[in-house]
Amino acid sequence: MSTSSTPHPPTLTTSEKVVTVDEAASEHEVAAARTRPRHLITLDGRPTMIGYLGSLLRARELTTSIVRNDLRSRHSTLVLGWVWNVLDPLLMASVYWAIFGLILAGRRPENFLAFLTVAMFLFRFMQDSMIGGANTLHRSVGMIRNVRFPRAVLPLAEVLRNLVTLYWQLPVVAIIVLATFGRLRPGWGMFLGVLIPLAGLFALGGAMLFARIAAAFADVTRFLPYAFRIAFYASGVLFPIDAFLTDHPLGPWLPINPFYSFVTLARHLTLRPIDDTGVLWTSVLVWTLVLCGVGLRAFIGGEQRYGRG
Repeated sequence: MSTSSTPHPPTLTTSEKVVTVDEAASEHEVAAARTRPRHLITLDGRPTMIGYLGSLLRARELTTSIVRNDLRSRHSTLVLGWVWNVLDPLLMASVYWAIFGLILAGRRPENFLAFLTVAMFLFRFMQDSMIGGANTLHRSVGMIRNVRFPRAVLPLAEVLRNLVTLYWQLPVVAIIVLATFGRLRPGWGMFLGVLIPLAGLFALGGAMLFARIAAAFADVTRFLPYAFRIAFYASGVLFPIDAFLTDHPLGPWLPINPFYSFVTLARHLTLRPIDDTGVLWTSVLVWTLVLCGVGLRAFIGGEQRYGRG
């Protein structure tokens, strides 16, 4: 005689506890619970950088699941839904165009709306990725305590989500540039295929570094928006800062600012070409390599302590 039983929800067993999909405290935990155990890693001992990168690659389904859930849930209660991903920065650019376009008057660059839009969308991607990445460990503490996985999945998923959003936004940027110049420059290929992926790696390095710092000193997440506001104005997003500093001693040192280098190269590739971009490309490449290396090493150093505070 057969007996019927109520089916149990799917579970994921770790050395700490059993997590069920129904009991998961957040969408991140649901995504983690539904990921097959073979994507998880053992956290005994400090992993090597190469080994950690391998475990991060094996956890790609978990990363994809988190990104997908975040994209679905963001703005899900709003009528326009995901359209706000495009509308929000576009409205902000329109406000800056209306206000600063009038203030700068004759000193503003030609085709100011295109000049502003290209820089603002790229800068906001890097800013949102790093600030969001800094908050991921605190935001996902329940998942960290219950599920074994490489913690760098969290800032990586944040950067990837913002990268997907940026690629949604770029057709709007292209339409503005096309309406302004009547055509798209060949440099758009390098902008999409080289500069933006480099900006993504740069943002990932910053996201991991800030997440590591925020894990020990949570107040840093309060300071970051102010720091990025300074970077926003110091990078010439709103105005051609190099023209204002032509005769200033700081002028030649502008490429040391990686945000300035990214923004200036974006305009070079999509709007009007400029001379002597070698220094800018060097700045972008060096900053990306250094920040990725430092960010990853710092993040791995705190891997076993995350979620214990």
